[in-house]
Amino acid sequence: MVVLATVLLVGGCTGGDTPSPVDTSGDSRTEDGGGSDWTATELIEAVSAQEDDEVLRSVEGELAHQTVPTPARFEVVDVSADDQATTLLLRLTYLGDGALQVPSTYLSPDVRLVRDVRGLALQVPTENIRYQPTLAALTTNPEETVECLCSDLSEHVDAATPFLFTATFPALDPATRAVDLELAGFPLVEDLPVDRE
Repeated sequence: MVVLATVLLVGGCTGGDTPSPVDTSGDSRTEDGGGSDWTATELIEAVSAQEDDEVLRSVEGELAHQTVPTPARFEVVDVSADDQATTLLLRLTYLGDGALQVPSTYLSPDVRLVRDVRGLALQVPTENIRYQPTLAALTTNPEETVECLCSDLSEHVDAATPFLFTATFPALDPATRAVDLELAGFPLVEDLPVDRE
């Protein structure tokens, strides 16, 4: 799951680009021996097909800061940590009918800022620490805006197509075994196990 989350993270940070080739040994697409690229859609569909028992926790509510009520479910698929960083993998499912275009403010703490994910955070209650997604400059131009090291938020939600989202946070203390997750407009998701494999 750590490798898959990392691939999703790289794909998300480069906008709509197709992710780099992934080792697909055992997949029917590699029968020619030369391997093949996964499209972003194929990769999302592959992860979205996971069984419900692989979801750590789920929470239902409405996406924050929307003009039209947007019922949704967030599923925490994985929280992976190593010495360098912590990676969160979420799946967002729209619970309404059909598809809907939404403003990208649903993980913002304040409706004034779009594509702002500061309404997403990891808490370690035992240490009284709150981590927000890691920020990174995606170019060497000092004039460029620093952005979240995470997937782009989808502005199109579809009941038939869950949306995967990854975000990277600072490394946790090696002793940390569980975290709580803040999602703007949703109840706190508590006691998420941290995968350190």
